[in-house]
Amino acid sequence: VLCCAFVLATVWAYLRAREPGRRAGALAPVFVLLLLALLSKGMALLLPVALLALDFYPLRRIGPRGEGVVAAVREKIPLLALSFIFGLAGVMSQHRIRWTYEQHGLISRTAQASYALFFYVRKTFWPSGLMPLYELRPPMNPYEPRFLLSAAAAAAAVYACWRHRRSRPGRAASPFRY
Repeated sequence: VLCCAFVLATVWAYLRAREPGRRAGALAPVFVLLLLALLSKGMALLLPVALLALDFYPLRRIGPRGEGVVAAVREKIPLLALSFIFGLAGVMSQHRIRWTYEQHGLISRTAQASYALFFYVRKTFWPSGLMPLYELRPPMNPYEPRFLLSAAAAAAAVYACWRHRRSRPGRAASPFRY
């Protein structure tokens, strides 16, 4: 909940900073709020990428042929650097847990990530059986139906965004509204 509050505040501050007539220093609160979001939970690591998606649509700071992408990425370098530092700290802390990359490889991690996409959305809209920690117990089988269905749903969502990229460009940023 704390991370979500800081993520939403970061997006709000970014949208305010991008209003016409704002100066470049208006991004300082965005940096501070991203820092607070990252300190509360690592789920905020990709928030700078989401802000780039907002630059594409609905802000239209990045054109359909990529014009403006260099300026948009340049202004996010401090945010990307902050996320990189926290991501690196997360990778380094992974060495202390009992599952290594050899035990939990790319297929297992991809299955777990696609499952998490839908698991947390489901828990948001149907909050039953909530727990403070959802532990993944070994051995993990990435070919279980729950993981396969989640991967298929994630692939279908990506395909739908790609298919409608011209008629509904906002779908990639927010599939619920467009």
